[in-house]
Amino acid sequence: MYVKGNYYNVDVDSTVPMFKSIDNSLIIMAEGLNNTMWGPLLEKSYAKFVGTYWSLATGGVSSESMRAITGWPGFLYTTINTTDFFNIIKKACD
Repeated sequence: MYVKGNYYNVDVDSTVPMFKSIDNSLIIMAEGLNNTMWGPLLEKSYAKFVGTYWSLATGGVSSESMRAITGWPGFLYTTINTTDFFNIIKKACD
């Protein structure tokens, strides 16, 4: 993690939180695209860094976690109901 100009190592194992559905089958709380697990493990490392998963759910903004994980600034944009997302993002990046 990269916070306030410093890098921090966060060690995590490969287990992720799960819960039982109505039919008692186990469901992973978050699963990555195409059954990859890097997303949930990244979330787990950030939860460990800030203390708990509960800390993630009760405050802060996603741009804070993106900066901590990537070392790059994150930005928040208010969007309007539009289908022109590409040009909005391009203009923001420019």
